[in-house]
Amino acid sequence: MKYKYMTLCVLFIWFVASPAFTPFAGAAGEKKVTVTILSCSAMSAAPEIRGILRGIDGVLKHRIDSQMSEVTVTFDPGKTSAHDIVEALENEGFDIHGSPTVSD
Repeated sequence: MKYKYMTLCVLFIWFVASPAFTPFAGAAGEKKVTVTILSCSAMSAAPEIRGILRGIDGVLKHRIDSQMSEVTVTFDPGKTSAHDIVEALENEGFDIHGSPTVSD
């Protein structure tokens, strides 16, 4: 009986302490890509950009900076990539200026 109780305690602690079961598990695997959109004002195109990004599985959040015409997208690299995000924007007619910046 004593070993059964200890085993249950160890399993409980493992589940609670395991990164797979914490609410912040995804945060460690997140990446960000920042792109500058050349062809238009990001402010006027914001609704269209939001729609494109919402349609990509793995996009967690995004921020549109209308002053800099930059879009920063936080994504799950297990579901999508910076290349896929840039390609989706380009396929909808947005010209990306320079190289996208990818960071953790």
